[in-house]
Amino acid sequence: MFRISYNFCTQMTFENGLTVSFAIGEGNYCSNKNPNENPYINMKKERESNNCEVIVFDSNGDLDIQQFLPEGVRGDGSKCAGWITPDVLVKVMNNVANWKE
Repeated sequence: MFRISYNFCTQMTFENGLTVSFAIGEGNYCSNKNPNENPYINMKKERESNNCEVIVFDSNGDLDIQQFLPEGVRGDGSKCAGWITPDVLVKVMNNVANWKE
């Protein structure tokens, strides 16, 4: 399932019940964290960033992001990882999609 949250956060839920959420923009750990203009004035306006913030959760809440990051990539904390490039994001998604407890 796909979901857009607050018009800037994209979420993908996989068959195993885990959801990857990634976002760019004001307040997110990414290169356009502090834009010069208010992104909420015109919601149709496109935004771009070289990287994003990512979090993984299930029906019980946020999961430890470290277990989904590729080797050599560290998160900013236990719940999210910021400044994640597109190539790393794809690896995180693959790790989440194939996760078995």
